[in-house]
Amino acid sequence: MHDRQYHFDHMVAAVYYNEEWLILDNLTNLLVRDTEKNNYEPTAVLDYKSARRYHSAFWMTE
Repeated sequence: MHDRQYHFDHMVAAVYYNEEWLILDNLTNLLVRDTEKNNYEPTAVLDYKSARRYHSAFWMTE
């Protein structure tokens, strides 16, 4: 993911549990709700289908 506040990329793990997304950040080792990390922008997805780039509306240009 990309941290828009501090302008750097790093890894997190996210899981959907009890109707909410939880994020485990490898820099802090804290488990937080996605609503607490609104400066995080996903850049890639790794799931049961494949590893792929996450296409965000923030990256779209015309």
